[in-house]
Amino acid sequence: DISAVSPADRRRLIDMPNHLVAPYLNLPIDQLIDGNAELTPECPAVVFHGKTTTYREFQRRSDALAGLLQELGVQRGDTVAFCLRRGADIPIAMTAINKAGAAYLPTAASLPKQRLEYMLKNACAKLILCDESTRLQLEGLCCPVQPVSYDHAPFTPVEGRSGEDIM
Repeated sequence: DISAVSPADRRRLIDMPNHLVAPYLNLPIDQLIDGNAELTPECPAVVFHGKTTTYREFQRRSDALAGLLQELGVQRGDTVAFCLRRGADIPIAMTAINKAGAAYLPTAASLPKQRLEYMLKNACAKLILCDESTRLQLEGLCCPVQPVSYDHAPFTPVEGRSGEDIM
């Protein structure tokens, strides 16, 4: 197939006007981010304390983490908690969890253990994603602790998702 318009022009002229009126396109947020990664891969997606993560890098890392979650058995409808220090890893983890079809539960290592246990049990969290700085503080909780890794299996998109999945 040959298109008369470039992908960037198609997005600007056809797809984007649909985002300016209600109702918006019924797409999960991660698919909107991936669309930006295809059109503007070198543009900043996240800037934190002077460090920039481009859309290309954001997509690569969120896909790798989503692949890891799928390999660990996370499925559509599951809940995955995360406990990460502030930085680009937080929106990447949130996006990866959504890509795997799950809901995310933000937590903090500074919370009392009993509160964390209650949150994880109440949400039926399948696992908790962490970074190296929070890993030791989370050991012994009621669900497995998984360090974030961006060198992992390829991601397989979850079928049947819509913008309603994260509501």
